[in-house]
Amino acid sequence: MEKQEAINQGLELVNRSTIAMLGTNGEDGFPNIKAMLKMENEGLKKIWFSTNTSSKRVEQIKKKSKSMCVLCGF
Repeated sequence: MEKQEAINQGLELVNRSTIAMLGTNGEDGFPNIKAMLKMENEGLKKIWFSTNTSSKRVEQIKKKSKSMCVLCGF
């Protein structure tokens, strides 16, 4: 697969996905995975999620900004 074809397929997946699995680092060092609503995206580099600002996920990302996102392309 050529690079541009992979980028196009990735962008297509991001654009059609409404649910994502977001993984953050927990206090115990183990990952916390949570299904979240994908609200908006700017290409492949910026993806916005919906959550309460007081949620555990926001607190974890503020402490350690590394996270993982898996999009569900149903």
